Amino acid sequence: MPIYTPRSPSNMSTTLDIINANSGPDEAITVPYILNEPISALLKRIQATFFSNGSMSNTREDLYLNGKRLKDRTKTLAHYRIFGRTLTYHVLSARPNGRCPFSIQVITPTGKIIPLICHPHTFVEDVKDMIQEKERIADDQQTITYAGMQLEESRMLQFYGISAGSTLHVALPRPCTVTLPGILYLDNKVGTHMGVRKIRFSRNASRGRVPNIGTNVECECKCTPGPIVIVQKGLGTLEIAKATLTCPNCGKSDKIVPVAFGFLKCKYRYHGIQASNGAQFTSDWEEVHADDRYHLVSADIKRAGWSCLVVESAGLHQYDPCTICLEPLRQCEILVCGHQFHSVCAKKWKGFCPNCQNNKHLVFTQLTRSGSGYF
Repeated sequence: MPIYTPRSPSNMSTTLDIINANSGPDEAITVPYILNEPISALLKRIQATFFSNGSMSNTREDLYLNGKRLKDRTKTLAHYRIFGRTLTYHVLSARPNGRCPFSIQVITPTGKIIPLICHPHTFVEDVKDMIQEKERIADDQQTITYAGMQLEESRMLQFYGISAGSTLHVALPRPCTVTLPGILYLDNKVGTHMGVRKIRFSRNASRGRVPNIGTNVECECKCTPGPIVIVQKGLGTLEIAKATLTCPNCGKSDKIVPVAFGFLKCKYRYHGIQASNGAQFTSDWEEVHADDRYHLVSADIKRAGWSCLVVESAGLHQYDPCTICLEPLRQCEILVCGHQFHSVCAKKWKGFCPNCQNNKHLVFTQLTRSGSGYF
């Protein structure tokens, strides 16, 4: 861990190792980073370092943290550090590397036509992210179709034959009248220290106890004494300290207290910061299949020793990205340190683990603990 001198936080600096997607160690670079500067400034410095020996026509550049794209470039790295420490730089360029970019158009639900720059290996989930940036339509609310076919997030555009000039359509979900059965509590006490309990379904459950696929937050509300209500949050990431929780019975959020997380037909994991020393922790994925019913986990982050806790849920068939090439790890090679990569990517790095190397970076404990918080 670097030793910081007592200077103003905005003037503190460190160095970061950056992986160039689809390249080996020879193209990994080290760049300076001023703490509390926006990601946009870091991206400019990375681009200048990578292409200092010659200009390159870029159509789009992104920075990823443990395989997750940093969407809001006005934020700092400290805002995203809960998800890991491995930085990967990815650029869509005009270089003839088999992934030449092209332009497609997307028709939004209002009939507006927006252009997007993609390439054959762009994933549909990345297209959703680009639409969200331009039109403020949440990616989990988008249904994208091409030639009458609904596109799967985990597929690349080339799978559907999408090329230059193709037109995609975005639709919003229709109201669904089908509801899952409620959940009958075995008792009203929730174990601490992230103890997992499995709860059974019942059609005789109390009002307000209907879950949804993904993350659900079990809450106590003054309007419903006794039974605990369920606030549906769906798939994605959720920081409990910043989440808006609305009681399904009274529709209010000022009298509701979270006590547990519930997970249904998904896989889930935790990203946490320990209160004692600021150390980061990311759990392994836990899967909740139909036969497993419903997993219930304590949300008492203070008792569990966390100063910050983020839960993440995803579809059972979604894959983590390889932090080297950013493509899904459907088949992977596990190194002796336990980190996973594609066999081809691991071979490029000659058995050296970029995750372990990069884990010594982005340690902002000294700065963030003396400030207003970890984010």
